[in-house]
Amino acid sequence: MNNTPQIIPTPAFVKYSAGRPISRRDGTVRVAQRSRPGRKEQIALQVLREAVEKLGGRVQTVRTVARAHIVLSLLDRDANANTHLTKADLSTFEKPNGAEQGYVIKATRAANAQIQLVAQDPQGLLYATVSLVQLLHTKDGRICWHGAHVRDWPTFRYRGNAWTIWVECGRWSYERGDGADAYARRIERKIDFSLQNKVNLIIFDGFGWNNQRFPGYADLMKRLAKYARERGIKLLFGGYGAGYGAGPLYDGVIFRNRRSYPNGRIYKCYRFVGRDRSATFGTCIANDALMKLKQNELRQFVTAVEPGALYIHCVDNEGVAGHVRSWPTRCEACRRRWPNDAIDAPDGAAGAFAELYDALCDAVFSVKNPKTGYKAARDCTPILVSPVYTARYESDADWDLACRYWAAISRLMKNVKNVEFGFREQFLREDGRDLRFREMRRVLDTDGKGHAINALVFAGAAGNDNDHLYNANPVLSKYYEGAESILNCSGHAYQEPLQMLNAEYAWRADAGAWFDEPIAQTFPNAINQYDTYRDGLRRPAGIFGPEGFLETACHRLYGPEAGAHMATVNRLMTADGEAPLGYLFNTAFLHTEAQWAKDVPPERARHSSTRWQRIADVTQTAATETRLAEALVPNTDPIREDLAWMADTFLVGREAAEIMTRYFALYAIAQDRYVGDKTIKLDTIDQASAAILRRIDLLEAYMTRHFSNATLDYLGGDIGHWPNFIASSRKRVAEVVAGVRKRDRGEPEPYSWW
Repeated sequence: MNNTPQIIPTPAFVKYSAGRPISRRDGTVRVAQRSRPGRKEQIALQVLREAVEKLGGRVQTVRTVARAHIVLSLLDRDANANTHLTKADLSTFEKPNGAEQGYVIKATRAANAQIQLVAQDPQGLLYATVSLVQLLHTKDGRICWHGAHVRDWPTFRYRGNAWTIWVECGRWSYERGDGADAYARRIERKIDFSLQNKVNLIIFDGFGWNNQRFPGYADLMKRLAKYARERGIKLLFGGYGAGYGAGPLYDGVIFRNRRSYPNGRIYKCYRFVGRDRSATFGTCIANDALMKLKQNELRQFVTAVEPGALYIHCVDNEGVAGHVRSWPTRCEACRRRWPNDAIDAPDGAAGAFAELYDALCDAVFSVKNPKTGYKAARDCTPILVSPVYTARYESDADWDLACRYWAAISRLMKNVKNVEFGFREQFLREDGRDLRFREMRRVLDTDGKGHAINALVFAGAAGNDNDHLYNANPVLSKYYEGAESILNCSGHAYQEPLQMLNAEYAWRADAGAWFDEPIAQTFPNAINQYDTYRDGLRRPAGIFGPEGFLETACHRLYGPEAGAHMATVNRLMTADGEAPLGYLFNTAFLHTEAQWAKDVPPERARHSSTRWQRIADVTQTAATETRLAEALVPNTDPIREDLAWMADTFLVGREAAEIMTRYFALYAIAQDRYVGDKTIKLDTIDQASAAILRRIDLLEAYMTRHFSNATLDYLGGDIGHWPNFIASSRKRVAEVVAGVRKRDRGEPEPYSWW
C-alpha cells in the first residue's frame, strides 16, 4: 500500500508533513479537554482513547493545556481555541455546513508542538477526532502521528447509506438470527464505523409504522437511535403516508378510503397510474377522519422509537406525467376542496399534498420526551417522497413543471425546518443550461420557503437495478449540488467498502482525490455516465485499481493481508454483469423469468442456465476468498465474525445458483418435449427433476443446521427469505414436470402489489 497517509473521507484541505512522536516514552498521550464536556466531546475522547490503546498506549486527561500533547477545543467556549488559527483556518467555520460539522487540525509552532483540534460545534470536534486517529501509528514504542494541517467541512449536511437489502423497503442486512443483544452490539459497532466515515444518515428499518414488530422492538430501536444520535447520526425508518403499494409486505396499518371508520364503505380517490385498485388505499386527502388516523399512527411510532429521520412515501407516481394523469381521478370531496386540475395550483394538487405533508409533519413534530430529552422537531427529519420524486429521463418541460409544483408545495406548507423533499437522481437539463438539482434549489428558495432537498440515489448495488457489491457511481455525487442530503440507497452489510466510497464522495463531492469524473456537457452524456457506472461498466483505476480506493478501504476494514482477498471479492463480476450471490433476496432472480406458465423459449432457458452457472462459479470464488480473509483476522477482532458470516452465506448463494442452473436446464428440455421433441423421454425429465429436488433438500438441511431463523426483523433479514426460495424452487420444479406430463401451461402468478 502507498505509505502516504490518507484521511477518509478526504478533507477539503490537507497538507501532510513529517510525523513525530506525540506520547511520552511510556506511551502516555496527554489530552486536554474543557471541563464538563458534553456527550459528543466525551465520545471524541473515547474514540481517541480507544485508538491509542489499540496502539499499545494510554490516554491521560489533563486540565492544563500547556502539559497536553493533544488539545480538543471549541471556539467561543475555550478561551485559547483560536490562538493558533489563521484567517484561512477560521474561514472553515464560515463554509456551508462548516459551523456545524467543520474542524481544523494543526500542530502549534510552540516548542512542545501540540496537536490542536478545533471546531465550532461538538459534532465538528468529533469529526476532527475520527480524522486524527487515522494519522496515528507507533514507532520505537511511542505513539506518533503523520503530521497534517487540515481544514475540513462537508459538501452535504447529511450523508447516507442503506443498511436494508431491499432498497428503502426493508430486510435488515445485519440480521443473523442471533438475538437482540448480539444484534444491538453489532449495530452499535456499525454505527461507530459510520462515525469513522462521517456518515450521518442510515436507512435502518421499514416498511411501515408498526411500533410493535416484535416484543421489545420499540425499546431496542429507541436505544439504537439514541446511540446513533449521540454521535450525530440519524437512523431512518420508512413507511407510507398514502398509497400502501407494498401490500402484504407492509408492516403497519393499510388504511383504506372509507366513508366512516373502522368499517364504513370503501370508495375510490386519487390513484397510481395503471393500478386502478390503488385508488382505495388511503389516498383521499379530504377525508379528515382518515387523516387523523394516519397522524395517530405516525405519532405513536415516533413516540415509541424516537427516530432520527422518517422516509414518508406517498402514492408512488415517480414523474410529473403520471401525477398529471392521476390527479383528475380524485374523489368529489377532494374536488370540492381543490377544484383545479393543475398539479402546481394552490387549489390543485399542490394545495392538497401540502396539506397532507403538513398534517404528517405536525404529528411527527408534536412528539417530545422530557425523560430522554428527545424532541422530534429538533431531532427528526421527515423526508417527503412522492408523488413526483422525478425521473432523470424526463423532459425539461416536465422538469420545469416539477419545479413549479414543489415550489408551490413549499410556499403553502407551514412546516419548513428539518423537512426535506426527496427526489431521485437528476443530472443536467436537456438544454444544458444548469444542473437540475441546483435549479430546484434556486426555485425552492425564490418561489417557495426554502425547503431542503434530499437526493435519493438508487445507482446500482441498491437492490433495484442490480445487487453489485461495489460500484463507482458515487463519483457522480457532484451532480446533486443544491441538495442538503445525499441518501445513497446502497451500502449494506455486504457492501462496507462501498459504504466508505459513498462516504468519500458525499463528504467531498467536488474534489475527487481518488478519481474525478467531470460533469457531462450534454443531457444524453450525463444519462450515459449514470447508466455505465450503475451497471458496473466503468471501473476507474483510482477506484478499482492497485492502491485505489477499494484496496485502501479493504485494508482499513480487514487489515492489509485479509483486505487483499476482500478487494478481490468486491471486484468479482460475471460476463453477464452479475456479482457474487451473498444473499438470496437478490435482483439476480428477477433478471430471468422462471415460471413455467410464462412459456420461456428453450434457448432463453439454456442461456439462463449458463448465466446461473457463471453466478455459481463467481460466488464460489467469493466464498473461498472470504474464507481466506477470515483466517487472516485475529479471533479477537469482531470483523472476523462478519467475514465468517459472509463466507457461510456465499456458500448458500453458490448452492442456490447451482439449483437455478439445473432448474433452467430442466426447463429447456421440458420445453423441447412440450413442443414435440419425442427424443426427450419423460424419464429423463423425472430424473433431472429428482436430482434438483435432492439438491434443494440438501441446501435446506444446510440452512437449518448452520443458521438460526430466530430473527427479529419481521421480514427475517435475508434468512427470512430462504424458506421462500426453497418453497418456490420446489414449486417451480413440480410445475415443469406436471406441465409436461399433463400438457398444461397453467396460469401466471398474480402481481402482489396492490
